[in-house]
Amino acid sequence: MTERLLAGESVMIAGPFGSGKSHVITAVAAELRQLGHDPVVVRGSATLRSAPYGALDVADDTRLEALRPGEAARHETPTVIVVDDAHQLDDFSLQLLTRSILHGRSVALFAVGTEPGAADSPGASGASGAPAALNDLWLEGRLHRTDLALLDPDTSEELLSEYVGSGLLDSVTRRALHVRAHGSRRLLRELAFDAATETVAGRDPLALGRELAPGSRAADVLAATVADLDDDQHRALAVIGRLRGMASATACRFIDPAIIDSLVQRGAVHVDDRPERGLYADPYLAAASTARLAPGRLDVALDVIATRALATPEQPRGAALDRLIATFWHSGRSTVPSPETVDAETRRRILAGAAHSANSGGRSDLALAYTAMARKYGDHASLRLESSRARAGLQDFAAAFAELAGIDAAGVCTGDLRRVVRWWSSLTTWLPVEGRGASLTGWLEASGIDDPSILCEIEVQRAEAACLAMDWSTAVAVADAVLEVEGAHTLARVRSAIMSAFADVQRGRFDEGLAKLAAADRANRDPVTGRPVSLMVELALLSFEGGAAFAAGRPMPAHPQRLRVVTLLAAHRDDRSSLALAGVAAAVVLGIAQSEPDVTDVELEAALRRLDRIELAVWRPLLAYLRVTALARNGRTDDARAALDEVDDQLLSHHLIYRYSRDTTEAEISQRPVRGEPVETTISPDTYFPRHRGTVRRIGADRRAQPESQTEASGPPRATGTATAADRAGGQSAPGSASDAAGGGPARGIDAVLTERELEVALLVARQLSNKEIAHQLYLSVRTVESHVYTARGKLGARTRRELGRIVAGSE
Repeated sequence: MTERLLAGESVMIAGPFGSGKSHVITAVAAELRQLGHDPVVVRGSATLRSAPYGALDVADDTRLEALRPGEAARHETPTVIVVDDAHQLDDFSLQLLTRSILHGRSVALFAVGTEPGAADSPGASGASGAPAALNDLWLEGRLHRTDLALLDPDTSEELLSEYVGSGLLDSVTRRALHVRAHGSRRLLRELAFDAATETVAGRDPLALGRELAPGSRAADVLAATVADLDDDQHRALAVIGRLRGMASATACRFIDPAIIDSLVQRGAVHVDDRPERGLYADPYLAAASTARLAPGRLDVALDVIATRALATPEQPRGAALDRLIATFWHSGRSTVPSPETVDAETRRRILAGAAHSANSGGRSDLALAYTAMARKYGDHASLRLESSRARAGLQDFAAAFAELAGIDAAGVCTGDLRRVVRWWSSLTTWLPVEGRGASLTGWLEASGIDDPSILCEIEVQRAEAACLAMDWSTAVAVADAVLEVEGAHTLARVRSAIMSAFADVQRGRFDEGLAKLAAADRANRDPVTGRPVSLMVELALLSFEGGAAFAAGRPMPAHPQRLRVVTLLAAHRDDRSSLALAGVAAAVVLGIAQSEPDVTDVELEAALRRLDRIELAVWRPLLAYLRVTALARNGRTDDARAALDEVDDQLLSHHLIYRYSRDTTEAEISQRPVRGEPVETTISPDTYFPRHRGTVRRIGADRRAQPESQTEASGPPRATGTATAADRAGGQSAPGSASDAAGGGPARGIDAVLTERELEVALLVARQLSNKEIAHQLYLSVRTVESHVYTARGKLGARTRRELGRIVAGSE
């Protein structure tokens, strides 16, 4: 660009906010000064746009005066002008600058801000929203145009690695930072430094409600990001930020749809792909817009929304509005109708819905306050359910069970009853106290409940409990029976399929397990769009599928891309449980399956920090042991022992699999070399999914007394020795697998199977370079290298990095 300007050619840089326009022109101006040319610097401004020549006058440079009509040229060489935010210039300034370019009295570098998608918007000024005068110069060939794009996820990954390194932030945080940066490199950098600071301090950088420090560089960049929004856009962004997930149709009742569309085009608001099309505003941007509103203006807007929603109870509200109204009632706000003035059913639904949201967000205290308020006017099963969840979150488990036992099952609708039974079962699994499972069954029998779709929820819990007891045959039998129940809820079917598949994999029946997981995946897909119906289910399936495929020695090349899609979706929704499960899936797909213990450690450490729902807590100890194993495999034995000590020993008595996992983990640590000694980098499925009975001590007297006929049905399956994936599949190699590519099958060379980049990466793997070393050598991000390694292994049928290197080396 500098060369073009010095050659007498003007340039326009066009791009959305955050695409790097200002950074580019600042660099060009600095380079011009180094070459002995002092450019005139002009900055457009919305506040000066109404004043003729406003921005030029503020620049206060006599060289600009010489360009005005009637002034004689003072220099033989054209004046070099650099203009930032040229789209904010007034018409007089634009005409003066374009005229001087046409007369050869100046050359200029313009930075023009455009709206994403502005080229397709009615009334856009010129191509992609550029000012008409500059667009005419471009079309006449008097001005060179360069368009800058917003950051894509891959570029964000590479920049994050440059800013804070590749091993500090987990992939979920990195995706969330990409979403929150809105395409801005500058904002991404500041958010990355902030996230790194939080992570080093042992805090979650994505913690709900966390605010950036006032006056911090990240806060200043965010303020600049929303500086050009008008007052109505600020108010709309602040409202949507407060009512996260509000359905688009509901939002349009209170906010001008054109304003919502403008915020969506800018990327400030994300529209979910669910049928209700929920709206999600970035919490940082929403806070920045709130700060620019007049004091109390947001409160007035929210008061109006809450009052109108209560005045039209027949209109759908959704969880976001329920949370808002319940918050106002809880705080005793007098500017909205009180709960006493609202009909009983509407009041109950609002407070029960708000309590559910509070429980899901880890605010057990708030959930309990909502249910207590509602129960002053009458009791209901949904209120007792949320009260039970809240009391469990507060560690008052006796009260949690008492709340459930006080529900009259006979008077509960099917939907609420299913949720009650599902929660009761989860609570029983987490705290397997003698008699509590039987009390649930007796509670249903006493009320005459014999609906198979309800009773099968208990069977799902039995299957899960059997897995935790390592009673694999019982787990399969019970779970498969649920799959045959007509009318069973989709979630019950999916959970049963996962438990059955988990048990099959532990018994070495990989084909059956993977087939069940594939069927569960299809059940969670919308038949029209093909998208996942439930994000949480999709993430759970991805975790179990990745683990099963790794244990079977079958790389799944589609998993990384599938993970990227759902992780971005979780980042947009900013739901803590979804972010936790996304971290678990990333640990399996990017860490364990790719033999990267350092990645496994980072992903699981972040996931465990976010995993606080009791419905998921039953798997928490197993994930903790997986992380300890990753630390040991990475040569960090001291850290592994410290992490092992953090796992609550009292949990070991709850389920046999906890004790077994701890024993295998301790055995893994004891086999590791001391810090500083070399560590074997090849990781087999047995590292994370141990199936050799001889590696640990026998567990429990009941286990020692178990008949030999049950050794396959319960506990780790028979040792598999050194059998390969092809051996387990019956000795058959899939077409295009490692044996084919290496010369044992069809005459296809490695270069015919892999892309040029995949082959380049695989050859460096064969030279025993780590992913980080490969990334440095090829100028790629570590994540990109990980993706190439994983894809190459899938194409060649390689179970591990070492096998991939051996196949590629043997073909040279």
